[in-house]
Amino acid sequence: MIAVIADDITGAAEIAGIGLRFGLRVRLSTNVVTPPADNCDLLVCATNTRSFSKEEAATESTRLGDLLHASGCTAVFKKTDSVLRGHVVSELRALMKSLNLRRALLLPQNPSRGRVIREGMYYVDDVALDCTPFRHDPEFPAFTSDVVALLRCQVCMLSPGERAGGDGIFIGNATSTGEIASYLPLITREVLAAGGADFFAEWLSRQVACTSVESSFHGIDEADVLIVCGSTARHSLHESAYINSRGIPVCNMPEEVFEGASPDAWIVRLRELYAQHHSMLLHIDHAPRQGNEFAARLRSVMAGAVTSLFDVHIPHELIIEGGATAFAILQMLGWTDFVVENEVSSGVIRMAPHGTSSVHVTMKPGSYPWGERLFN
Repeated sequence: MIAVIADDITGAAEIAGIGLRFGLRVRLSTNVVTPPADNCDLLVCATNTRSFSKEEAATESTRLGDLLHASGCTAVFKKTDSVLRGHVVSELRALMKSLNLRRALLLPQNPSRGRVIREGMYYVDDVALDCTPFRHDPEFPAFTSDVVALLRCQVCMLSPGERAGGDGIFIGNATSTGEIASYLPLITREVLAAGGADFFAEWLSRQVACTSVESSFHGIDEADVLIVCGSTARHSLHESAYINSRGIPVCNMPEEVFEGASPDAWIVRLRELYAQHHSMLLHIDHAPRQGNEFAARLRSVMAGAVTSLFDVHIPHELIIEGGATAFAILQMLGWTDFVVENEVSSGVIRMAPHGTSSVHVTMKPGSYPWGERLFN
């Protein structure tokens, strides 16, 4: 079994979708205590450590590293955020220690999405990272496009074809998937592979036979759906033809709730409206604020609202935008283990809670588009 440790659930979902493309049986878990014993070729561990403190993130990475090492996983990959949000270095160091590895090779960029590292500087569609919306991320604002400065640690930058000497964390410059693939010869038994989806796809091609599997997903074609847009970098659905043609209510979080007032009265109104329509789109259409506590409160409010709506009616489809929001909702619903069934588009997957067939969960990172196949 191959294992991937991701620091948020939508990053884990993106990895799961790649596994499906390779024809693997994929499980996604938000609470790995023991690895699944059967029906699993690829286990994706969604830790949510991006929302932890640095110390908590390292502790959880150590726990999972020890668990996977003891269970005899054939290979472990560390999925990081493509623009280096989170506690990247702390988690890498913890995993290297628990897995007894001397080096880590980090390739976070996704050239397939216009995200590249050139001469140590990060660019998104040829725009310096600190001049993009990621500068205003509420928890990990990109204050610079200098990769080493972003990581706040001593790391070694490599160029395609360059060899890594010594121990520690190495980061590769790469502006194409071909340049990402050029680093694969550096991956030995002493090296932890870490980074984004493009690197994982190249890395996985060396672990398993390259079997291309077409997605069987043909779109959601019903109105029994609950959509939650919890990201500040969203690709909104509230003006889509699907929402308008089915008369799905669109509910923005009231400004007073956004600012800190009790959500109780708002949730009562949501329940009444949801009882009539059995469908709804929840979103937060206010200027983003920075700060962990503020973001955590919004996630908690949205998760509480969704749980309350599930008491009224369980939809056939739950669609969530934003990794931290998705994790909070699924944890509050008590769902921790999922069978991944469909890749809707790159970075967007559809899955079912293990042992449950009445509801499906579709989710994606906030900064990714939904794609054209989500709705039929």
